[in-house]
Amino acid sequence: MPQMKLFLFMIVCLLAFSCQEQLERDNQRLMAEVDSLKAQVQTLKVENNQLRVELGGRPQIGFEVQIGAFEFFDVKAHQESMVKLREVKEDGMSKYVLGTFIRFEEAEHFLEDLHRMGLSDAFIAGIVGGERTTVERAREAAKLAYGY
Repeated sequence: MPQMKLFLFMIVCLLAFSCQEQLERDNQRLMAEVDSLKAQVQTLKVENNQLRVELGGRPQIGFEVQIGAFEFFDVKAHQESMVKLREVKEDGMSKYVLGTFIRFEEAEHFLEDLHRMGLSDAFIAGIVGGERTTVERAREAAKLAYGY
């Protein structure tokens, strides 16, 4: 009888070991699928953000180069002559944005060009959730959402 118990114990151990190996293989496969899905979600977020900008809107996460903020100046009379200049009404001010970018580095290069042109007051503002925020917050959000 003790031999039978030992035999049964060994069979249970072998079955448990086999089940554990299968569970580990399944877990590895599922983890790879999760990584793949995360990459697909990131790609879709980037594409969605780019489409928002292409359609003339603000990105969910991105950067704008502002060239000024004025209380008593309205650019609408000149807007047809300006390419990609956009007015943003915030805080009782008319803020004029000359470029909207998905990547911070692109906004930074554009800002450098504007500074070389003499627009020394131009600066970069961040966007998160379609709303203006700090550049730091937008850069953190872009890194989390898009990986850059």
